[in-house]
Amino acid sequence: MNTSRLLLAPLFCAALVSASHAGRVPDLRSFGAPSIDVEATWNDTLNFEDGDGGLDLWNFRLGAPVWGTKVGDDVYALQFKHDWTQFDLGSSAAFGEIDLHSLDLSARWAHLPKENGWIGLVSLSGGVGTDFDGFTGDAWQGSALGFFGWQVSPRFSWAVAAYASYALGEVQAYPSLGFVWSPSEAWRIQLTPPLALISWKPSEDWRASLSFLPNGGGWQVKKRDGVEQVDLSLWSASVSVERRLVEKLYLTVRGGVNLGGEVELRDNQEIVKLGRDLDPAAFASVGLSWEF
Repeated sequence: MNTSRLLLAPLFCAALVSASHAGRVPDLRSFGAPSIDVEATWNDTLNFEDGDGGLDLWNFRLGAPVWGTKVGDDVYALQFKHDWTQFDLGSSAAFGEIDLHSLDLSARWAHLPKENGWIGLVSLSGGVGTDFDGFTGDAWQGSALGFFGWQVSPRFSWAVAAYASYALGEVQAYPSLGFVWSPSEAWRIQLTPPLALISWKPSEDWRASLSFLPNGGGWQVKKRDGVEQVDLSLWSASVSVERRLVEKLYLTVRGGVNLGGEVELRDNQEIVKLGRDLDPAAFASVGLSWEF
């Protein structure tokens, strides 16, 4: 399994979503706008396909701005993110339940014009994925994203992108090509692999969407029965509803299914000590975002 791709996928998807909003007045809530974001996610047990047992997950995410500004059509930002995951394989693993943390600091620049023209984005990030117990160099992670596209009209944009990542001792690089189409002011259809999205915004206070995107993560952990790396791969299909509660406060409720899952426990030479495919399972999350 390739953790590097999955670790970068949320950043890659966010970048493509951000640039896609350039079809109208740039939606700075999706890129560069200073905001504090919190989200809690519950996951039903992801049972093993080939036997008894399964994986239980809880996740809490916090994002906070470090710095940001907008100059003309250009946006600059520094953002900090902390993901805490309660990971429990029960009796299937020597360590059973374990708390896993991902800390990330990203520097981003984007060019998002209001009218027709080119759109661009560069994002560099670095951080760690670890249990903070017996920290080693395998905990370090990093990624780089370059994005370029053309806004053909206020309702249609295409883009190409390339990105690379480093995680758990592996370096990977991937290209992508996609488009964003807004048939009306309320609707947006986006196919920017690995993300597929349909969203509907009937008013400034409401937004609903359907999405399909990769998920997962990789962490270095204290050695237990030879295991020093945890690698989780998932795909998430979900429906979400966002409501503006007051002028700057947004509530998002999301639910769906995790599928195509796989979990691996490895030693520091990337030899798999435990590998399991996971059955699909439901998940639900609730989040708040305060925009400055």
